[in-house]
Amino acid sequence: CSRLKDKNLHKINVYFCLSFRAMFERWSSHHIRDFTLGGVSPQIMDLLLEWIYTKSTTFLSRENVQEVLVAADMLLLEKLGKICYCYMEDHMCPENCISIWKFCHVVLLHKTKDLAWRFIMSHFEEVFTYKKLTHIRLIRPRLPGAILLAIGGWSGDDPTNGIEAYDYKADRWVNVTNHQERARAYHGSVFLNGFVYCVGGFDGTEHFNSVRRLDLATRTWHEMPPMYHRRCYVSVAVLNGCIYAMGGYNGHIRLNTAEVFDSETNQWSQIPPMNEQRSDANYLHLWRFQWQCLQTAECYNPRTKQWSLIAPMTTRRSGVAVIAYGDYIYAVGGFDGNVRLRSVEAYSPHRNSWRPVASMMDTRSNFGIEVLNGRIFAAGGFNGFSTTYTVEAYDPLMDSWSVVCDMDIFRSALNCCVISGLPNMADYAISRNALPLLDIGMDESDESDVEAI
Repeated sequence: CSRLKDKNLHKINVYFCLSFRAMFERWSSHHIRDFTLGGVSPQIMDLLLEWIYTKSTTFLSRENVQEVLVAADMLLLEKLGKICYCYMEDHMCPENCISIWKFCHVVLLHKTKDLAWRFIMSHFEEVFTYKKLTHIRLIRPRLPGAILLAIGGWSGDDPTNGIEAYDYKADRWVNVTNHQERARAYHGSVFLNGFVYCVGGFDGTEHFNSVRRLDLATRTWHEMPPMYHRRCYVSVAVLNGCIYAMGGYNGHIRLNTAEVFDSETNQWSQIPPMNEQRSDANYLHLWRFQWQCLQTAECYNPRTKQWSLIAPMTTRRSGVAVIAYGDYIYAVGGFDGNVRLRSVEAYSPHRNSWRPVASMMDTRSNFGIEVLNGRIFAAGGFNGFSTTYTVEAYDPLMDSWSVVCDMDIFRSALNCCVISGLPNMADYAISRNALPLLDIGMDESDESDVEAI
C-alpha cells in the first residue's frame, strides 16, 4: 500500500481525479492529512503522481505497464488507462504477447485481447521459440500458417473435381471438395487476394476458356470473365497482382499465345506470343520461364512485353513441373519422349546455367508442385504405368527428398497452390482434437502461461 502523507501532495493538483476528490470530501474529515491506499505499491504510486502532475508517460515500460494500468483503473484515471493499453498494443512482440493475452483476459480488455490472439496466431513459430511456450510437456500440433491445395486432375478414366488440403503441421490431407463444381484436369490454378482461380482445362469433352474462382471463406465457386482462347495443358502464374495464362492446347492446335488477367479491372488482355507453340509446359511467378520437350526455355519481361530465350535445360522435358525457391528455379521430373523422369535440375538466373540436384524417389510427370514451409512438394502425377497419389518433398538445404503423407485421390494433371492468411484456416486443416498429443520433452512449470494457446 501507499501512504499519501509520504508523497506531500497538493490537493488542488489531484482534486480533478474523482477517486482523490471522493477521498478528500466524503471518506475523511477536512483536518486529516494522512491517507493510505491499498493495492498500489509506492513505486507505482510515484508513477501515477508523476502523470497527474506532468501528464508525461515516459516512465511506461513493458515491465510496469500492466501494473500501472491496474492502478489507473482502480483510481479512475481513465485517460492514463487508455494510454497504457495503447502502449501494450504498440509494443506487442513474440516475447510478451502471451502474457498480454492472459492479462487482458483477466481484466476484460477485449479489444487488446483479440489483437494479442491474432498476433499469436500469425507469429506462432516465432512465439514458439520463447521459453514460456516450450514449458508444456504435451502439446498438439498448431494450425499451419499456410495450406497446400491439390485441385482437380485426372483420376482413373475421368477428370475429378476433388480438392485436398495438406496440413504440414500434422502431415495429413483433408478433403475439402465442393461437389457442385465441374470436374477439370490439365488446368492452372493460382492464389490471389484471398481467392483461388482455376484457369482453363479439360473435362474429357470440352476444352475450357472459362475461369472459376473459389471463395475460400464460403468454399463456393463463382464464374469469372473467360479467356480469349480455350486452353488445356495451360500454364498460369501471378505477377504484380495479375494472372498470366500461357500456351496450351485448344482442341485443334498447340498455342503460342498468352494473355493476362487484371484482377482490378476484371478483364483479360492479350500479350505478345511466345517464340514457339507450347503446351504441357510450366511457368513460375518470378521469371516467366516456360519449358517444352525440346529442352528450350524462354522468359517474358512484362515491362518490355518481350519473350527471350535463355540457356536450355540439360534434359528434354514435357509434363515438367517448375518452381522458384531461393536463388534457383527448379525443373522437376517430366517426360523426355521415352520415359518418365525422376531427375531434377536447378537454374541460376545469375549464371544463366543449369545444374543437377538430387532426383525424386519416384518417376512422375504431369504432377502438382509448390513450395511450402521451406520445402518443394511434388504431388501425384503419372509414373509411366498409372496415376499415383504419392507425395514427396525436397529440402534444398539438405539436397534430399523425403516421403510425405499420401493423398486420398489417385490423380495426374492436377494443379497445386498454397493459401495463407485466412481467418478460417481451420476449415482447411485437420481438427486439432483428432490429433494425438506430442511429447516435446520439457518440464511442466508455467504451463498456465500457454494453456489457452
